[in-house]
Amino acid sequence: MKKQKIFIISFLILILCMIISFSVGRYKIPINTIFYIIKAKITGQPIAEEFSAAYTAFWIIRVPRTIMAVMVGAVLGVAGTVFQGIFRNPLVSPDILGISQAASFGAGAAIICFGYSLVLIQSAAFIFSLLAILFALSIGLRNKKNSITSLVIAGIVVSSLFSAGTSILKYLADPYSELPAIEFWAMGAFNKIAWDDVMHSAPIFIICILIIYALRWYIDIISLEEEEAISLGVNVKIMRIIFILLSTFITATSIAYCGIISWISLIIPHVGRFLVGPEHKKLIPFSILIGAIFTVLMDTMARTITAGEIPLSIITSCIGAPFLGYLLIKYNKAIK
Repeated sequence: MKKQKIFIISFLILILCMIISFSVGRYKIPINTIFYIIKAKITGQPIAEEFSAAYTAFWIIRVPRTIMAVMVGAVLGVAGTVFQGIFRNPLVSPDILGISQAASFGAGAAIICFGYSLVLIQSAAFIFSLLAILFALSIGLRNKKNSITSLVIAGIVVSSLFSAGTSILKYLADPYSELPAIEFWAMGAFNKIAWDDVMHSAPIFIICILIIYALRWYIDIISLEEEEAISLGVNVKIMRIIFILLSTFITATSIAYCGIISWISLIIPHVGRFLVGPEHKKLIPFSILIGAIFTVLMDTMARTITAGEIPLSIITSCIGAPFLGYLLIKYNKAIK
């Protein structure tokens, strides 16, 4: 009953955060104006001339941006939960396989080769993210005796390679146009999001999360010792690959549309476990809610605390880095 209350409260907090995100910004929109525009859209009523600017700011800019923030926070929270479960390690996230670094390299290459074409940047980031996971899997799963450790090391290798490649691209980039674009994209933002982006990415996010949730009990089993999981009749290697591919797919898709938003995949699963425990039947839905709340709040802060917009990863890093330090201290004490 207590966990149901937490779920309801979290859902209401998410709705409140979305309303705040719709309303605040350099162009403030009163709550009553928001409800007027929503009612007009539902009923098909023409928007009055005096509300045309508010309509553009709300429906064309803020609604798709906020919806994308909700979806990206949700999928990053789920991806982090899956990775920490299947690797039996509370300090890992999808970035461990070099996904973010590969996406950054792909986006940088697209900017240098084709200019600032959003479609090409998104496509290149997505393709290189998938190449990174395939590369890491092909290297890491060669060692059958200790596949988890090998996969982690393979991820470090892939990360280093793509980080070096991105550094080369930055060195070759035009310092006045291309370099700032590469840096800003690599730090993540929702300022380029439109309705088309929401419509194209939503089916991918929804289908992958539904599949992960349908297979959630496998994560609980994989979280046990490997011998115990095998004794229960679970093909640990196959299921681990399936979860890695699904989590990478949604992570790569979010990166392709929004850039790299760091730390969410690491932080959110810990908050979820603190609130509802380690059982993935409850942990996955809570990771969706908490990830969405956190990302919407961070995005709202990014566009309101200064006159210009702050890249999102700067804000999330200010929270994530101290949080990682706390986790390291906590688990070092637990080991002792």
